[in-house]
Amino acid sequence: MFVTPRVAIQCNFVRHRSRIRTDAEERAVCGYIAGPNVREGSIRFVKWIISAIELYREDLNTVTLVGIDETFKTVPSHPTDLKCLLTFQIVFNSVAFPMVYVLLGSMTEETYCGVLSIIRQMLPLNYDRVRFVTDYEKALMNAVEHIFPTSRLVCCWFHFTQSIVRYCHRKLNNVLNLIRTHEEAARILRMVLALPHLPATRNNPLCPNICVLDGYNVIVQYARQFPEIQVIEEHFLDNYILGFWINQIGPEKFSVFGEDHRTNNNLESFHSTLLKQMGTHPNIWDFLQRLVIIENQFFVEFGQRQRNLQIRDMRSRAQRENTTRIIRENVQQLNRDNDILAFLRRTGHLNDGYVFGQIGPYP
Repeated sequence: MFVTPRVAIQCNFVRHRSRIRTDAEERAVCGYIAGPNVREGSIRFVKWIISAIELYREDLNTVTLVGIDETFKTVPSHPTDLKCLLTFQIVFNSVAFPMVYVLLGSMTEETYCGVLSIIRQMLPLNYDRVRFVTDYEKALMNAVEHIFPTSRLVCCWFHFTQSIVRYCHRKLNNVLNLIRTHEEAARILRMVLALPHLPATRNNPLCPNICVLDGYNVIVQYARQFPEIQVIEEHFLDNYILGFWINQIGPEKFSVFGEDHRTNNNLESFHSTLLKQMGTHPNIWDFLQRLVIIENQFFVEFGQRQRNLQIRDMRSRAQRENTTRIIRENVQQLNRDNDILAFLRRTGHLNDGYVFGQIGPYP
């Protein structure tokens, strides 16, 4: 049965810890930290599955991939000062499992540090081996590096693509029209989207002689052959790709070279499922009860995956593995011929489906 935790709706969550039983078999006992007792109330509510942590402690120690992301539409309608729902998700045996849910009253670096400190205490992962995947929110990135200094942070390839496509939509820079009408401009966009598939630095054992900056320089040299698209070189390549992505974010953050899991799409998909099941801004009690139902499902599925049983639709996994194979073959060809331009042109087509959907047909 579901036992409603004593959480105040009108103003602040009460300061307490409680455990609730989620069903008659007591399979998933959940832990709560509620109240404005951390970081002046910015961390409003933290929820995790105690029994899963205890039962699968050894399995959790094998986890090497963690995703963190926020969603806004499923935040409960009350208290009204809630900003977002943050989900901390692990990948175990190639399947994603949400482990911790947090309701936040602010999204500052200090708040994220407080959240991640709590999670580090409660979730027994081998953080020296963990790779975190987030979006490019600077406060969250800084907090991950501060609380998990021995872990590795690599940001989401999809969010890299999404950010660049959004930049192209800005009317002031006149990039979108060139991409839609000029074949070379469209080719430059594709090649830029392929940069994360190069190593962040040289001397990578899988591709020792080439890095992201080498790829960027090749794209610039290519663009200079076409003076009619000079705006692409000046604004898009020099100011945005070099000035922001390479100099500020850094290739070590956006390069996904050699990675099988390159995105946070599993977590994005989970948040979409939450929205379908809960609707926008649900009542707090409906929100909590729905989380309990979802947690029961994941609790059972974790045990099934532990026994190597197939769960959920595996098509997305097959698609990801096929993309990995294509990239690996392209890298092998790059090592043989040292033709960076050809590598970028081949690999740049991996995003065509998404880009077509966002900007329409282009050459």
